[in-house]
Amino acid sequence: YYRKGQFSEASSLFERAEGIRHGLGAPLVDRAQSLHDTAYLLTTLGRYSEAEAKYKQALSLLQSLFGSAHPSVATTSNNYAWLLFRLGKFAEARRLYEESLAVRQRILGTDHVDTARSLHELAELQHKLGAYALAERLNKEALAIRQRILSPSHVDVARSHQALSVLYLTKGNYVESETHQKISLSLMETLLGTGHPKTAEAMYVFGLIMYKTGRYVVAERLYRRALGTRRRALGEGHLDVAASLCSLAYLYGTLGKYEKATKYYRRALAIMRNIFASRRPPDLATAMSGLAWILFRQAKYTQAEHMFTQALEIMEGALGPETPDVAVGCHDLGDLLQRLGRLDLAETMHKRALSIRTTVFGTNHVSVARSLLGTAGVTLSQGKFKDAESLVLGALYIYENTLGPHHVKVSLALGRLGLVHM
Repeated sequence: YYRKGQFSEASSLFERAEGIRHGLGAPLVDRAQSLHDTAYLLTTLGRYSEAEAKYKQALSLLQSLFGSAHPSVATTSNNYAWLLFRLGKFAEARRLYEESLAVRQRILGTDHVDTARSLHELAELQHKLGAYALAERLNKEALAIRQRILSPSHVDVARSHQALSVLYLTKGNYVESETHQKISLSLMETLLGTGHPKTAEAMYVFGLIMYKTGRYVVAERLYRRALGTRRRALGEGHLDVAASLCSLAYLYGTLGKYEKATKYYRRALAIMRNIFASRRPPDLATAMSGLAWILFRQAKYTQAEHMFTQALEIMEGALGPETPDVAVGCHDLGDLLQRLGRLDLAETMHKRALSIRTTVFGTNHVSVARSLLGTAGVTLSQGKFKDAESLVLGALYIYENTLGPHHVKVSLALGRLGLVHM
């Protein structure tokens, strides 16, 4: 039932099995397996507090039986790490991922599906932390193992293609991103059907690519399909439903549909706050920044500044001060401060964002171009016309080089250049 995406049926069966094994005084290893299986499903359903408690019980039982260097311990540690990652507990997640990978490589060898999974999920964490070169290497290793020992037409192979797609999307390599995601979506639809949550995730990611490349009508259609599937399969209160709502809200904000965007962001934030309680992971900050941006566009500056500042603090606390998500927060706050006429502080925020992005991405990346334009806007307001022109020309060069001469971002840079020359 779990594999088919029928999670309520699977949940009932897992919980019955756990109750029977506990009631009969089953061997500890069987009880640990039931706890693990239930925790895995609860994580999928977004019931994170319940899942965390069961993972801790399962891991404690397995470590008492086998010590730390055992495949069953590695499996439970790896899956528990994925939950911690979802909760924004990155240091704990990385420790468990690395321990799990070391055990699997030593005991199972490098050509094993479980080793590939450890590589895949550690890569996802490194991607989130901004270590893109390491994430790419780990993802490619996982893909190569899966293609060798499974087949080119396997769900895990599709997941590896998707991981590379998301990484290339972050890096601004849109052609490679779309190529990998087309493979992933096709495999998911063939192997799992259109109503499965993993297929919905593949649609969602393809929607992100369409958005980033300016194909908004296609993006909306894919986002809506993914949202419908996630609601049916996972329930309204799931984190993946919130992610879909945020993406639609961001799209509607781009299109100037602010009331619709606000509605979707507030619903997403309500879901997240219910899930995370007092914790403050990056997903929450991203949604807060999105709503702050809508408030900013509606000239609700006091509310927007409060929300931008709060989101930036969450990002810094969860990810560290020199990561891409922090750069986004600095950029957004810089835009608002410029609008409020606080130009020196706005310049500081934009230059910090530019420094982070240049360090992480290199000099020829769309995010760097965005920071160049943001900094140019402030210097133009300060009357530093030569500096502003140089910054805009740098952004224009990057956009033309990475996106092509007819992209909407190129027109944005040209318009900004026109303002400099007025």
